[in-house]
Amino acid sequence: MLDSDIIEWRKELILYVMHLKPYSALRVLGLAESMPLSSNPEDMEKLNLTFEFISLWLRDLMLIKMDSDKKVLTNIDLIEQSMEIAEKWDIDNIIDKINDVQNTWRDIYHLNANKQLSFENLFIRISS
Repeated sequence: MLDSDIIEWRKELILYVMHLKPYSALRVLGLAESMPLSSNPEDMEKLNLTFEFISLWLRDLMLIKMDSDKKVLTNIDLIEQSMEIAEKWDIDNIIDKINDVQNTWRDIYHLNANKQLSFENLFIRISS
């Protein structure tokens, strides 16, 4: 993937995750199905980026909640949308979501969990 493609994909991914709703099964399943599910090197790289992008976005939400300087945010192009989400979520909720991302990464990489089911579970947890 070219850098510009990665940047655009990052933005699409985060915006999609931002707008997941607890009862929108079709959106959750659609996003999970769009994740890289094979073990070829290109998909594995995209899988790593997926976890990295979601983790960095959740980190941004934590920083926003703690009234940190906006200059330290990673996804500065999504600051307005992130501020809206950060208003709705408390710090404990964000920490839980960060833990969910880390646990899903561990399950996939170390426990050889089913990627499709792992992402479905992760996105359901993030949406709530």
